[in-house]
Amino acid sequence: MKISKIDVSLISVKFLAPIRWSGGANEDWTRIIVEVHTDDGLIGIGETLGGSPTAALIEAEIVPMFLGESPFDIEKMLAKATFVPLYHGKAGLCAIAALEVACWDIMGKATGQPLHNLLGGRLRDEVPFAAYIYHRNANRDGWGEIDSTEQVVAYAHEMVERYGFDTVKYKGGVKTEKEEVANMRALREA
Repeated sequence: MKISKIDVSLISVKFLAPIRWSGGANEDWTRIIVEVHTDDGLIGIGETLGGSPTAALIEAEIVPMFLGESPFDIEKMLAKATFVPLYHGKAGLCAIAALEVACWDIMGKATGQPLHNLLGGRLRDEVPFAAYIYHRNANRDGWGEIDSTEQVVAYAHEMVERYGFDTVKYKGGVKTEKEEVANMRALREA
């Protein structure tokens, strides 16, 4: 079994309202989906963050290192790509990660095994999730703003009541230190 083709697609996940974080405000997040095809018809899927520069890096630098290799030879392919993160930083790490995950997907499909068996066994039957509270600007329809302490707390309550979250993560970095401490205190009290 050899890797015969690799497709790279950019997708944009639109938010209900623009989130604010220390890097600015975003109406969406861009992700890269990688489909690794084998010569015997299996397709492995990997996903990573990054935009068009990371996608271009995958296509120009990483794909040639993986084509013609067995998806089971991950260490061999990673050894070829050792310098990619050194030269391209986080984009290089993300590029490699997408293809590595796709190879693990192929290995699971080829062996008929769930991935946890290939990685050493299942540790737990459930994975807990946390609500993630960002400050948000109102969307173009004027809806979705989360800015004041009251709005932060109300949104946290909504996430707990609607989805049953046990943990709420507050994404700071956009308000003053005093405002963010007040938000944390209000969340903890609520």
